[in-house]
Amino acid sequence: MKNKFFKSRLPIAGALWWVFTLSAAAQVKQSKTLQHNFPLSGSSSLSIINKYGQIHVNTAPVAQIQIKILITADAKNTETAQKILSGLEVKVQSGPQISLETVASLGWKNLMNEVQIQSLQGNQTVPVKTSSKADYQVDYTITMPENFPLSLNNRFGGIYVGKHTGRLQLWLEYGSLKTGRLEGNDKKIVNVKFGNADIDYAEEAEITMAYSTLRLNQAQRIYFEGKYGNAEIGQVHHITGSSAYSQFQLSTLTGNLTMSTRHDGRFQVGPVANRFGQVEITGEYSQISLTMAPEASYNFEFDLKYARLEGSQNGFQFQHKQEANTSAFYQGRKGSGGSSRLKVVSRYGDVSLL
Repeated sequence: MKNKFFKSRLPIAGALWWVFTLSAAAQVKQSKTLQHNFPLSGSSSLSIINKYGQIHVNTAPVAQIQIKILITADAKNTETAQKILSGLEVKVQSGPQISLETVASLGWKNLMNEVQIQSLQGNQTVPVKTSSKADYQVDYTITMPENFPLSLNNRFGGIYVGKHTGRLQLWLEYGSLKTGRLEGNDKKIVNVKFGNADIDYAEEAEITMAYSTLRLNQAQRIYFEGKYGNAEIGQVHHITGSSAYSQFQLSTLTGNLTMSTRHDGRFQVGPVANRFGQVEITGEYSQISLTMAPEASYNFEFDLKYARLEGSQNGFQFQHKQEANTSAFYQGRKGSGGSSRLKVVSRYGDVSLL
């Protein structure tokens, strides 16, 4: 009986496999390619706004800006795929400020509202709008000099930028961002929501993250603002900013830090270099951990309420030490004190010295 049971279902399984294979084969993919070249002379910046696709920037010593755009449509038949393609265009503006923006015609929007695909969920076939599945993709490939000012705005896709030394602005929502070395004194602005960012090096940058993950290998000077995410930062010389409802980790600090932390499950800094400048942390409902070099000399101040100072206090020379039921205040120096200064204000979160 057991063998007959499985044998009787093999043809059914084969039929289902054939149906799904036929359905997948019925999809038609169509594409079109656009090419734009812009001379460097007379041009001062490049701006691109896109949605549902990738923006890939290669930097090289070229004499002109080269932009290749691949638009791909995936539909059940050739006619629908062609209609999707014809309704997607790139609005181009040349001149000193070069700009390209992916735009859709009104007819295209109506088409995407009408066209539906069938998604098998359990035993029910549920119609889903094609637009929600993004059955089209617009990919930009750019080759340009590394010092040319650049602004990119992308949603539901990815951004890659190689080494860049000029002014740079990157906005990304719902996707992944990756960069090479961001060098030079021109400001670099990175803003990511609902995604992740992987940055190799930033000489001077302003980084804002929300519901996202940041991995920054090394930086000279940054302003960081993060909410509802994770930040993993390698070595930094100077950092200011804030972190909230997140996990924040800075592996090595060589200079100065001025930050606030609120409701962070972990706010971890260190090791801090022997001859650091100033470290100032203001925390609320956060667990703060600091790893200080054993041989470092610095002046310190801890202002705590509903919080405790934990960990090693070897070498501490207290000038003021006040402890009460719900508060504590410590002030003094470690070693010779010197010009280095550590100040931590914490409310409802312990401070650990590791």
